Amino acid sequence: MKAKEDENISLWLRGDLKQWDTLTADCRLMPIKKNAILFLKGDPAENAYVVKSGRIRMISIDESGN
Repeated sequence: MKAKEDENISLWLRGDLKQWDTLTADCRLMPIKKNAILFLKGDPAENAYVVKSGRIRMISIDESGN
């Protein structure tokens, strides 16, 4: 995903396009279905996600289910 090609990229990522292109050079687009779970609390931090379009909802539930 080239930053130059995507005018809708988040403002916090627009700083240096060369850095963005370097950062995303080995990334892959991964369509996510609605209500899919990306990760659970306690999962190892092996991935980073950038939302190209749409939204992500994050929910935190404690041990009591609240």
